[in-house]
Amino acid sequence: MDNKKEIIETLKALYSSNSVIELRIPKSKYGLVSGYFNDFNLLAEAVMKFDGKVAGIYITLNIVNPDLLYRAKNKLKFGREANPTTSDQDITEISWLPMDFDPVRPSDISSNDEEHEKALAKAQEVREWLTVQGWPTPIFSDSGNGGHLIYPVKLPNDQESRKLIEKCLKALDFLFSDEVVKIDTKVGNPGRIWKLYGTISAKGENSPERPWRRSRIIETPEKLIPVTRKQLEKLAGFLPESPRGKVNGSIDIERWLDEHNIKVSKIKNWNDGILYELEECPWNPEHKRTAYIIQFSSGGIAAKCFHNSCSEENWWTLRDMLEPGWRKNKPEKNQDDNPISYLSVNDILAQEKDIIPLWGNMLFSEAVHILVANTGVGKTTLIYNLIIHAANGDEFLGAQFSRPLKVLYLTLKPPGLSEAISSKR
Repeated sequence: MDNKKEIIETLKALYSSNSVIELRIPKSKYGLVSGYFNDFNLLAEAVMKFDGKVAGIYITLNIVNPDLLYRAKNKLKFGREANPTTSDQDITEISWLPMDFDPVRPSDISSNDEEHEKALAKAQEVREWLTVQGWPTPIFSDSGNGGHLIYPVKLPNDQESRKLIEKCLKALDFLFSDEVVKIDTKVGNPGRIWKLYGTISAKGENSPERPWRRSRIIETPEKLIPVTRKQLEKLAGFLPESPRGKVNGSIDIERWLDEHNIKVSKIKNWNDGILYELEECPWNPEHKRTAYIIQFSSGGIAAKCFHNSCSEENWWTLRDMLEPGWRKNKPEKNQDDNPISYLSVNDILAQEKDIIPLWGNMLFSEAVHILVANTGVGKTTLIYNLIIHAANGDEFLGAQFSRPLKVLYLTLKPPGLSEAISSKR
């Protein structure tokens, strides 16, 4: 199959006829390149001029507002004229759940053959597991550097659906990512662009060790059946949640596992905790490598088995089973155990910590920031908008928040705070 025909076949697999698709090339000698197409043949012809000459060629996956066609109807624009591109708000319906299996390697280089094969194998592993869960057959693809699965869905483009997709990807990352292959949790936003299969992935230098490869669809089912919302919610339910509220005391979880003769098959870092994959389920030993215990940085602990018969089990039922009476032996809470303490600016500056950016080069983790301006110029409005975008993890003033942040907004200082800070000095 020639490359142009393969691109057209890709478009036919992903879209109905006359669908409006954005074609986007983020990096080229012209800068950004973008255009909107409802003619598959014209889109493929436009692609052929860039294939193999740019790092990657992408398309929107979900259904785009058809009016966007008139930004650049069946043609490409370049540089500043290529903006604006498709945003999340321009998507009329979420029609795909994409999964990207990316081999761990330095950025901006192609994967080597071993990394490439392991990423494809991980995609197949997840596909088989989801099939056991009752999911329909997806489109299975080779991105050129790793593996892709694309599952059809039918969801409105609303906050609830976006959160559901995000939780599904995070659950898969939790279940299957390892030190060799990661599942990208950032590909689920509605306006996400996706590799156009049939084009070359050309990251870094083309070499025998890390070659450029042509992306392609490996398998397409005869009939695409959407994943149901119930199936999505079940997958999202595998994502562990950190216990809320204050954690009194802390358990040495490795010692606890050893004392109760619970064997661990694998330990890995996950988000803000440490995950212990168990050799067998403590509630049902017939379940092999389906249970886990995770301890979060807060000290909170969660436990779960993926089998339906264990769906009601958790960390508390595990302790009830292995430590009868432990609830009666819990130490009394002492309100003075963790008194509030205050730090001066000098105390904070004296601490040696890594500088972790949260919002461009303007906001950093565990740092003090001061906004100074004259009265009446909009400081409060700016802060309100900054807080909203920080909580959502959105782009704001041209810079992207690294993740959604927890925000506490205080406008009044507590009584005695000034004196407390002064006394620390």
